[in-house]
Amino acid sequence: MLINPEKYSVSSFAILQQSSSSLRSSMDWISYQIKQFRRSVSIVKKFYETQDVVNTLVAGNISYPRNDDSPYAHANAGMAFELRYVRR
Repeated sequence: MLINPEKYSVSSFAILQQSSSSLRSSMDWISYQIKQFRRSVSIVKKFYETQDVVNTLVAGNISYPRNDDSPYAHANAGMAFELRYVRR
C-alpha cells in the first residue's frame, strides 16, 4: 500500500494503524446498527401483520350469552378462564 515506506517514521505508522483501527471499529458499529434496524423493522412488520385478522363470524348479531337453541348451547355457562402462576 505504501510505495516508499522509508519516507515514513514510526510515529506515522502508529497514526496510520490507529486511524485504520478507528475506521474498522466505526464500520463494525455501523454494520451492527444496520442489523439491529433490520431486526426492529421485521418485528414491527410482524406486529402489523398480526393485526390483519380475518373475521370468521357470519354477518349478523350473535347474543351473548347465547340461547339454548343455538348450536353453541354449551356457551351458556359463561366464559371460563384460568389463572396460573399468580402470586400476591
